[in-house]
Amino acid sequence: MQLRSEDRSRGQVIIVAALVIAAIFVGLALVLNSGIYAENLSSRETTDTDGALSFTLATDETIAEAYERTNSANESDASGAETTFNDTMDSWESAQQRRGAMQGIGIDVEHTAHVGWRLEQDSNRNFTSNSRTVDWKPVDGASGVGAFAMEVTQSELYDPSTPNDVTNSFRVRVSNSSEDWDLYVFQNGTDVVVHSGDPATQSDMASLFGDDGTCRGGATSAVVNFTNESLAGANCDALNFSDDLNGSVSISFDNSESVEGTYNLVVNGSNAVDTTDFDDPNSGNPTAQAVVYSVSYASHYEKADMTYERRGTHAVREETYAS
Repeated sequence: MQLRSEDRSRGQVIIVAALVIAAIFVGLALVLNSGIYAENLSSRETTDTDGALSFTLATDETIAEAYERTNSANESDASGAETTFNDTMDSWESAQQRRGAMQGIGIDVEHTAHVGWRLEQDSNRNFTSNSRTVDWKPVDGASGVGAFAMEVTQSELYDPSTPNDVTNSFRVRVSNSSEDWDLYVFQNGTDVVVHSGDPATQSDMASLFGDDGTCRGGATSAVVNFTNESLAGANCDALNFSDDLNGSVSISFDNSESVEGTYNLVVNGSNAVDTTDFDDPNSGNPTAQAVVYSVSYASHYEKADMTYERRGTHAVREETYAS
């Protein structure tokens, strides 16, 4: 029996249509499977990233907590402050590592506590050392200076009559290996006056008071704030020593019987303070407390084929000077 041409054509159309339909189903299957795979991959990556970010946040919070705990512990030596901080961090890290190991997660936190000192005189007295040494060096070899402020009583300051006489006033000297920066603090009338530089270069007191290196403020007591460069709350560029120095610095108090008041000074450097010049807290004399000045750290989180690393620094205080 012989097929007619129209029957053959109709058969070919059916075969082609079937092939097209089959191809469409195969394509749909591939697209669907790709979507399911992509969704699973995306969900896995999101979950892993969330875990890493959560660990990073917890690391930041724990470092801040260890920092505050150490600096509230009244540590009297640098090694004690470092141990207090490291013990807090190591205990937390060990717990995180045990928990992570059960989930196939590798965790590590490298941390370095940069230990310094908080020097305070919180009762009203002159600025001599605990043994009443008049010319002395509270700080020797600090790599950074954090908060630095003093509140002085106007009536107890030296009252010079000539620029040369100003050198008998209380002096703060900040020095590196080759340069000295000097600030004199004295009174004139009812004002507290500060002058940076050598007063002997001025011809008379009027010239000194008009110099850019001089600030004055009328008050029975005034805060000399090196950190925000202010005298009695008003801007005072004369208090900026960071532009003139670099490297590690020392801070000296000279003629310190010619001033009375309180002060607060925080420095970076575990060996920057001779603690024999200071007493224990609440003694009425100047005190030295070892603190964590700042923390450098790196957190590491690893799971399967994902690794997350982050480096950071915890330093909440504003710096007056950084080498």
